[in-house]
Amino acid sequence: MKNKKRFGFILALALLVSALFIFIAIAFKDDPFTVLGKFYKGNIERKAEVDDSKVLATVGGKRITQKLVDDYKMSYEIFGDKKSEEEIIKKIATDILLTKEAQEHNITVSDDEVSKVIEDQMKLLKKTTTYKEFQNYLSGADITEEEYIKIVTPIYKKLIIQGTYKNKILKPDFKEKNNDISEAEFHNAFEDYYQKYKEKLFDNAEIKYLN
Repeated sequence: MKNKKRFGFILALALLVSALFIFIAIAFKDDPFTVLGKFYKGNIERKAEVDDSKVLATVGGKRITQKLVDDYKMSYEIFGDKKSEEEIIKKIATDILLTKEAQEHNITVSDDEVSKVIEDQMKLLKKTTTYKEFQNYLSGADITEEEYIKIVTPIYKKLIIQGTYKNKILKPDFKEKNNDISEAEFHNAFEDYYQKYKEKLFDNAEIKYLN
């Protein structure tokens, strides 16, 4: 049952991405997945370089650099969504803080678990029409499927850690403290709480902005 739910989520995510690309396709001469691949090809090449760009802020001992913010901004623009520098710094900082919270609660994930999630996703993806678009993405990025998996593995690991913290720590705690909420209302109530939790995490953090 858990696997079915996970597969359902992945499929929904794939369909959402497809819808977004259809929406922005008219803005590009090439297939939009190819365009995204080309963008990430440049992103991958830049990541191979030492990031000596200006440090805009620090949080939890982590640096938020101009290059990192610019990369985020470009990825948002690919989807037709413009974000200010301030919004992106907040997004990155919150992401860092959330991962740190999870680690402080001893949330860990093994490399084998991450590999299994990626393997399951790839198996599902190959059964959908989205796989062709994914291949266009790889072509645009000029990378193989194996190279893609290697690149996204640390991203998946971070997301799984955050997701586990959300569902295994925060959700049960919220449910225990709000047992009067009906099952029909619980999902929306918890998601609202989770957004406020992240806002509070950011507001209470020691973030140093550097000029």
